[in-house]
Amino acid sequence: LWQIGAADRSTAEFHDGAEVMPAFGGSTGIGSVIADDNTDLRAGCPPLDRDSVEALHRSEERALAQHKALLDERRGQGKVRRCHGDLHLRNICLFENKPTLFDCIEFSDEIACIDTLIDLAFLLMDIEHRGLRGLGNILFNRYLDRSGDSGGLAALPLFLSVRAGIGAKVAVPALKLHKDA
Repeated sequence: LWQIGAADRSTAEFHDGAEVMPAFGGSTGIGSVIADDNTDLRAGCPPLDRDSVEALHRSEERALAQHKALLDERRGQGKVRRCHGDLHLRNICLFENKPTLFDCIEFSDEIACIDTLIDLAFLLMDIEHRGLRGLGNILFNRYLDRSGDSGGLAALPLFLSVRAGIGAKVAVPALKLHKDA
């Protein structure tokens, strides 16, 4: 488990070396993700509670409006890069005793070309889901120390929410299969 905390270096180095992708991301990019997730989550009802899906969508739309300028500014600053796109613990392994990211999204620029903090948010959500908040806190703070990227922290709750929505969207088919079995 200590390696989770050490993944900050691998993630920060990966993001630092990733290609800047100014044609993607920003408020338009995250707005598209929010809209797509809402459509997919609404289609997944049941087993999801429709009122909860609608509340999530309204909350994300408010946060998007609040942080529109910040998201577009970050895109202009080169914070939108060809990231991992699917950064969670199942896509990090120990190779030569070093946390190593693998299985990056290569089939979709829209999924992979995102703000670096959105990429990190997916990993943080996975760590939180596993009940490892303390290790997530270590990873997050060390990542910020290494990357120096604290400019997007105001939008972090939005990033975490969007990544949680994507996780729910991916889980819906499994929930339906389990329910039907």
